[in-house]
Amino acid sequence: MYRLLYILIFKFVLISADAQFNFQVGYQYLWSEALRLNDLIAEHNLSHPEYSQKLSSLNGLHGIHLGLRYQINSVALTGSWSNDINKISSLASGTSEIKNEYFFKKQFFSLGLESARGLFALGTTIDLQILNIKNRISGSDDKINQLTQNRYGSTFYSQLDFPLSERMGLLVRLFYSLPWEDFNLQDWNKQLNPQSSATNTNEKFHHIGISLIFSNGFQTRF
Repeated sequence: MYRLLYILIFKFVLISADAQFNFQVGYQYLWSEALRLNDLIAEHNLSHPEYSQKLSSLNGLHGIHLGLRYQINSVALTGSWSNDINKISSLASGTSEIKNEYFFKKQFFSLGLESARGLFALGTTIDLQILNIKNRISGSDDKINQLTQNRYGSTFYSQLDFPLSERMGLLVRLFYSLPWEDFNLQDWNKQLNPQSSATNTNEKFHHIGISLIFSNGFQTRF
């Protein structure tokens, strides 16, 4: 029994000696067609002819990416958090201008697996995706929460890992992300379009995106 334990500990030490730990920070942009979301925005614009500036459609989000990577030979375990945001606004002219702003935020909490060969790597993650929409009207400093929803999902990516020095690398990542279940925008639509008769308010939010990520730690490919 003790002999087996010593063998397991010895093998773990050997594997750990070849393992590399990296802290990662970067910026990303993701794009979604968001057909249903933009249909609801268009409906809102049609019902407000007084707007001198209408709400624009929303397709892109951008934000920070923070991650950890624990690599053993060509395989790595990853964990990350990203916070992607954007906003749209309308302006109603009259005796006084009224600005109406909508703030969109989507967070990803992810755990994944990555496989590398040379500079090229493929990876996949399981995500907790959190969508949040807030509203602010001119004259108020407070943002009113109009929707918060959680969905599990997956992300698939390919990347190039360029070593810049022994302790720093640059990752260029292309990814595709999707929730396992549609987000339901009904609660938000009730506030955006109170007179709406829309019955289908489900949005898929499938994203394609690109990330530029700095990876701090010993670079095995340098």
